[in-house]
Parts: sequence; structure tokens; C-alpha cells
Amino acid sequence: MRKQIQRSLFFMGLVAVLVSFLMSAVLYYQGMQQQRIHELEMTTYAASRALSEKNKEYSISYLKQLYKENNASGIHIVWLNKDGQVLYDSAGPLDEDYIAQSEVKTGMEEGSSFSIHKSVNGVPKEYYTSKAPDGTLLRLSSVRSLNLSMFNGYIPGMILFIIVFSVGAVLVANKKTEEILSPLGDMSVVISRIMSGEKHVEIPGQYIELKPVLDTVKELHRQADAYLENLEEDRKMMQAVQDSISNGLIVLNSQKEILDYNVKAARIFHIEGNRRYRKISVIFHDEDWLRAISRAYHNTKSQEYTMTLYDTPYMVLMTPLRLFDNENGLLIVLRDLSAQYAAEKMRREFSANVSHELKTPLTSISGFGEMIANGMYANEADVRMFGQRIYSEAQRMVTLINTILHLSKLEENDTTITWGMVNMEEVVKYVVDIISPQAHHRGVTVLSETEPVYVHGNHSLLSELLVNLLDNAVKYNRQNGQVSVKLSKTADNHMVLTVSDTGVGIPKDKQNRIFERFYRVESSRSKETGGTGLGLAMCKHIISRHHGTVTLDSVEGRGTTITVTMPCLSAQEVSIEEGNEKAAHEEAEQAKKLALEEERKKQEERIKEKQEALARKKQESSEASEPAHEKKGKLKKSKSKKAEKREETRKKKGKKKKKE
Repeated sequence: MRKQIQRSLFFMGLVAVLVSFLMSAVLYYQGMQQQRIHELEMTTYAASRALSEKNKEYSISYLKQLYKENNASGIHIVWLNKDGQVLYDSAGPLDEDYIAQSEVKTGMEEGSSFSIHKSVNGVPKEYYTSKAPDGTLLRLSSVRSLNLSMFNGYIPGMILFIIVFSVGAVLVANKKTEEILSPLGDMSVVISRIMSGEKHVEIPGQYIELKPVLDTVKELHRQADAYLENLEEDRKMMQAVQDSISNGLIVLNSQKEILDYNVKAARIFHIEGNRRYRKISVIFHDEDWLRAISRAYHNTKSQEYTMTLYDTPYMVLMTPLRLFDNENGLLIVLRDLSAQYAAEKMRREFSANVSHELKTPLTSISGFGEMIANGMYANEADVRMFGQRIYSEAQRMVTLINTILHLSKLEENDTTITWGMVNMEEVVKYVVDIISPQAHHRGVTVLSETEPVYVHGNHSLLSELLVNLLDNAVKYNRQNGQVSVKLSKTADNHMVLTVSDTGVGIPKDKQNRIFERFYRVESSRSKETGGTGLGLAMCKHIISRHHGTVTLDSVEGRGTTITVTMPCLSAQEVSIEEGNEKAAHEEAEQAKKLALEEERKKQEERIKEKQEALARKKQESSEASEPAHEKKGKLKKSKSKKAEKREETRKKKGKKKKKE
């Protein structure tokens, strides 16, 4: 750009100088022509004053001397008398009718004249005539051309001037180029400031014409910022989604380099720092693992691979994928199998415990049934006693099976469970009212101390939790004992539910197992009270579902205290939840109304469509039954209406053209 500007300025200056010289030469040439004409006029006039036909010889001698002095300029002298006869002709006798020349006629009539025309030889000449005092006419003519040799003296000076001017033009062009481009350098600074985010940037005064460009730059910067913000938001959202996934995610390119991974994967492999665009072998260099990855690249379907990392089992799913630049990649998903293995182990233990628990009553039922079948009884009273034992054991089995089914349902991720805001104070009062008759029958007093506490959970499960805790506290209490229920709220928005009793207590060595399934501190006492060993296991599961914890404090022979802690709602959250419930109710009602309105409109449209279809069918049937001449008449009428419309349109267009 700099060279182009310099070259343009230089050639512009040079062309301007050459044009100036050319114009000067043209003007000089025209000036010289005017001067020659004036000199011709003055010479003709002065010479005519010295001529006289009476003194012919002297006059001819004078004219010869004049011709001799001006011969170099190509002058032609003709002297005519009053009758047009040639008295003297510097070119000798010529066969030319001078009297017929326009300048001669005008000179005879007016005394002088001037004209320019070609001679008989076809040479352009300037003619001037002047009448002498005695009435004779002198005509002088010269060739209308200048000798270019007059410019020879100027050519060296012109060449020197052009050389000097060229040097000066180069220097001036360089200087002007710097002056032109220096503000553009300032413009680059201005654009940089705009791109850096400055809102108010002044434009250099000498380049105010570039304001549209800067406005465009500002708009592009705004659009670029908006685009980058959207990209950043999308990136953050995708990163947040990846990090919220409980499985580990790793994306590899075709070179087995890590493109991205989430937080879970970083925790699994204990990744510290940024390991992106590093080989996968850097984070885990087990050969079997690397072979599995290599195999996955050559398969079109997902490959499963089980591995153990730091004593934790994982199911690895490797899926080939196509990256954004058509590069082959690999998505690795690592799923922790610890919970699955633990659940499997628990199911095996559960099956063993269920088998053991069911074996005892079944053995009793089988034994008593066999005794009855073999007649091993003395009288009818023995039969009734055996039957009573069989019924009791069967009822015990039914209770055990129902409890097992209920626990299994709780452990499932049952989507039918409704979650919402629960008033725990009302739950405590409700359960205390239910347990009080049973406690009164056993001579146990139930006391409660509560305050308003709200949690996010399921009302039925929380009620069952409290029923099991109070039921155990009453069953395993002593005569005239006491059960205390306390509900409170901590400063950090946690609910604390405490159930204390004055019962038999739990031995120290057995306290860590009471929340296990089918575990009973004293089997004989549990059988007497109808216990199955699953109540506290269900309590622990309900507490876990509500993201809480449970602790036990018991002294054998003095009583037991169970404390449940779980998150609760703050006053602001309770207000928000109530507002949400109200808004949800209103939205549901509004949605129902809209759905009914839409259904009504659709029904009306269907009815309207049916009516229109019936009307069309009637019209078609009536048209089919019309006589032929009536159909032709209607057709002619429709055609005439169309013709009238076309004529009106044509007239409107004609009027519009006339106005234009």
C-alpha cells in the first residue's frame, strides 16, 4: 500500500508537470501566432504608406528590399493597382486571379482586411491587405506555421527541471505517504482499543470519513463478543453437564490423545493438572487396558471392558465416534460397579437370611402337621394345640413376607413416590396419637416436644419411620416406662428428631449391627413381641432416601436414644415452596382450561368442515341436475364478468401511464 501511494503521488506530479509544459507550449505557440499576425498587419500597413504608383520604380525597389529582409519567414508580396492589375509579385508572374480573392475584394472596399485560407498550392496561409494613399492595394501573406526550432533552447532546461522535479516529487511523495499512513496507524490503535472492549473511542479528526468503518468494526466486535459469550455459555453448560454425570467420561482422538474428560474421570484416575492432548497411557499405563482401547478403534460397535482401579470395580464402555473434523475418535465411559456389587452381595445375604428366617416356622409347621397326620396326639385338645401352633407360625411367615416385600419396594427407585413439603410437627403428633393406645396398654408414657419444622420428602415414608422408632421404643420398654420424642431445628437448617426410651437398652458389642436386616439383639424377646428384625433396616433406608443420618446412643439396662438428622427447609424456602405449590396449582388449572378450549375449537372446526363438505356435495349434485342451457348461461356470465374486470384493469393502467 505504501509503494502504491508513493507511486501514485509521483506519477500524478510528473503528469501534472508534463501537462503544464504542454499547455504552456500550446499557449506560447498561439501567442507567437498572434504576434506574427500583428507583425504582418503592422508591416503591411507601414509598407502601404510608402507605395505610390507614380513613383513605381522606387516602390518596387522598396518592396524587393522588404521581401529580401523577410524571405526567411516565407513572405509573399503582391502590389495591385486600382483595377486589380499586378504591379509587383515577389513570387514572379503567377497564373492566379488575385482580384477574386476575398481579402483583396474586402481590402479594395474597406481599406484593409485579414483572412486565413489555403493557397493554390494547398498551403494554409495568413493574408493581410492594406490600401495605399493613392488607391493601390498591398497584400502580404505568410505560411501559417512556426519553426519548432525555436523550442530547442528550452529543451535542456525542461529536461533538467523534470529531473529536479522528479527527485523532489519522490521526496514529497514519501513525506505525503507518511502523513497519509500515520493516521491509519492511529486507526489500528483505535481498532485495537475497540476490540479490547473500550466503549467510547474517539476517531482521528483527519479521518472522520472512516467513521462508518469504525462503526462496522464496533458492530462486528459486539457480534463477536456475543458469539463468544454464547460459545462460552455452551461450553460451560456442556462442562457442567459432563461434571454432573456420575460416570467417568474420556474423549480420545485418532492418536489416542485425550481431548476432554470430566471431573469424575479425573477422580477415578487421580488426574492432577491438565492432561488434555496427552496420550491415554499417561494417566493409566496398564497393558490390558491399552489393548482394549486399541481393539475399540477397530470396531464399529461399542465394546465393554471390566477393570479394577484402586480396588474399585468399573464397567468401561468404549464407543467409536466421529469428531467434528471427520477424525475417528473414541468415547470411554467408566461406571462404578461398587454399588452393584454391594447390592449383589446384599441380595445374597438377604436370600440366606430369608431362607433362615423362613426355615424355622416351616420346620414347626411341618413337624406339627406330621404329628397330626401320624395320629401322634392323645386327645382333641392336643390337635387344637397343634393347630394353634401351625396358625401362629403361618401368621409369622405372612408377616415376615409382607415386611420383606415392603422393604424391597422401599429399596427400589419407585417413581410412584410423591415428594413435597412435609410438616414434621404434624407427622410427630399424628404418630404419637397412633402409638399412644399401644403404649397405654403396656403401661408406657409417651411425651413429645416439637416445633414447626418442614422438610422436603414423602409424608408416608416419614410417618412409617417414626412409627417404627416409637413402636420399638414401646415394645422394648419396661413396665411404667417412658418414651420421649423431641423435634427441633438447628441454625444450619437441619431437622433433629430424637426418640428416647427407658427400656432394656442394647449391649455395646451389638449396637453397630442393629440396622442390619433380620438382626435381633434377643431372638426370644423379638419372637415374643412379633419382631422380624427388619424395622430398623427400613428406618435406615428411609433416612438415606431423605439424605439424612441416624445415630444410636444406648446403655444396657437404662434405655436407648436414636437421633435422626436430615436437611430441612428454611423459612424463605418454605415461603418459596408454598408459592410454588400455589403457582403449580394455578398453572395446572390454566392448562386444563386451555386444553378444554383447544378441544372445543377443534370440535367446532371438525363440525364446520363436515358442514362445508355436505354443502359442497349438495352444490355438486344440484349442478349435475341443471339443464345444459342454464350451465351455458352461467358460463357466459362468468366470462363477461372476467372481460369487464380486464377492461377496467386496462383503463386504470392507461390512466396511470398518462399521469406519469
